[in-house]
Amino acid sequence: MDRADLIVEKANPKQANWVSRGAPDLAPNQARLKIDSLALTANNVTYAIFANFAGYWEFFPAGDAALGRVPHWGFATVEASNVDALPVGARIYGYLPVSTDLTIEPVAFDKTGFVDGSAHRANLPAFYNRFHLTQTDPAYHADYEDHQMLVRPLYATGWLIDDYMTTHKTPPNQVLVSSASSKTALAYAHKACEREGLTLTGLTSPGNVDFVKETGFYTHVLPYDQISEIPKLAPALYADFLGDPALRPKLSEALGDCFAGTVAIGATAWDADRSPIPSLGDTHGDVEMFFAPGHAEACAKRMGPVPFFSAMNGDMRDFYPVSAKLIKARHIQGRKEIIEAWHDTMDGKIAPTDGLILKL
Repeated sequence: MDRADLIVEKANPKQANWVSRGAPDLAPNQARLKIDSLALTANNVTYAIFANFAGYWEFFPAGDAALGRVPHWGFATVEASNVDALPVGARIYGYLPVSTDLTIEPVAFDKTGFVDGSAHRANLPAFYNRFHLTQTDPAYHADYEDHQMLVRPLYATGWLIDDYMTTHKTPPNQVLVSSASSKTALAYAHKACEREGLTLTGLTSPGNVDFVKETGFYTHVLPYDQISEIPKLAPALYADFLGDPALRPKLSEALGDCFAGTVAIGATAWDADRSPIPSLGDTHGDVEMFFAPGHAEACAKRMGPVPFFSAMNGDMRDFYPVSAKLIKARHIQGRKEIIEAWHDTMDGKIAPTDGLILKL
């Protein structure tokens, strides 16, 4: 087996190359996972762009401070194991690199899975260190594996964003959602549209307006060049999935005193001009950085771990068949093809109806 990792330049993650390597011998407390398949979405671009802020580069070190391995979500099979509780052949779902395989140190087993106790992950968010055994995972659905990879982490993020907005210091009557066709935004909107009295205004590129309207999740859908038509409902919070610094002051100007602030979530516009915008300034509201693992811990503390995970997993399983109607899974196989798919994702060339699955 030719073992390799997809390595990117941290300063410009579009620069990506496969690097071959050997497989080290396993220590007595280690297991090796053969990575089977991974989802590739705009969420992975966010991981790469916000990696320095959120520590995403630390999960899978590349051995060079200038290089990194972008995390993804997917399935793997235990290829070799020195841990009795994790037999060869066991199948798992979790946070994985674009690599042929991954060596882990499984610890803290319970009935649904375990944690990677590798030393370099000890101080990283527990949310990303947990692996789920498909045989006992309450969020697993055998009929929707592709869509589980595509939407499970995104739905969890969307579900947490909805809770964050609902419990916000300024509970909104309107949420403005940029990049409204993105899978994470759709996950958020699927949950938020159940909120009585909440107006969801989706903002998207002109070519995606019809698709976003057809989801039925949004109260209003507008292209970016029509933000002057946004209803002036207060307070209005901006859920920023796009990450384009030029848009926020325009929204602030269009809504005036109705604009209550921004919750920064993603960066689908990863290559947007981020230089200062002196003409409009930041006249309304604060900018808050949303960090899903941190809010997950807050939810679990407030609700109790069992009710929290039960509620989120139940809503998530309900979303799988919904997402399957909206998104067609498209398998990408071959190392050259995987790099091309990464480039297309970073360039925003993937249609919202396509869900890319990398086959390793």
